[in-house]
Amino acid sequence: MNNAFHISEEELELIDKYLNKDLAGNELAAFEQRLREDSLWKQKVEEVKWISLSIQEAGLEKKLDAFHQELTAPEIAPVKNITWKKWMVAAAVIILMAVSTLLVLRKPEHERLYAAYYKPDPGLPVVMGEEAKSNYTLYDGMIDYKEGNYNKAIEKWKSIGDTNEYTDTLNYYIGVAALSAGDMEQAVFYLNKASAKTHSSYRQKAMWYLALIYIKQDNKTAAEKLLKNIHDIPEAKTLLKLIVR
Repeated sequence: MNNAFHISEEELELIDKYLNKDLAGNELAAFEQRLREDSLWKQKVEEVKWISLSIQEAGLEKKLDAFHQELTAPEIAPVKNITWKKWMVAAAVIILMAVSTLLVLRKPEHERLYAAYYKPDPGLPVVMGEEAKSNYTLYDGMIDYKEGNYNKAIEKWKSIGDTNEYTDTLNYYIGVAALSAGDMEQAVFYLNKASAKTHSSYRQKAMWYLALIYIKQDNKTAAEKLLKNIHDIPEAKTLLKLIVR
């Protein structure tokens, strides 16, 4: 088990009860609420679930070996080949799952923290009427963003900025769209602009995504500096404790 999460014996016992459906009533409700609100707790549960699955699969591997021995015996009729194919498919699936699990568990801590805390910004609600007409390109780009067409959205929003000005709204959403598209350099550039104004409504969120980018890049010093100044996002305090411990 990866020590980056420091899963205690009590936590392991509680997670085991949950996975085995031994929780009920208020205890189950509290557990599920924590899953919704605590990204790191959700990550711990997933890790224990995968490890448990790997242990179960180890037992299935022994069954596969025994079944293979039966198939090689002379008295086995050809009709068994259909069953053997099913077992081969099952074995392939198990191998793929085991490899995927190992890849997840071997990820560096900073990458796992990023994956646990990063959630794409949902974007602005797409309005109708006069406001939509007067800001057509902005909302047209927002539709692209929500559909995952991040580069199209960025292109449309930049056309607004180049023609008029780059507002905090444009800088922020170009930044988060670039982040979703995997362009970290562009994301940092525009999110820095969005976080520069003290009284901007986007400042705290821009700082949050910048901090996540720095964590992904394993730049804990830069991330720590930002997280210390984020007061509107509760997860910032938890994440700060994890990177400075």
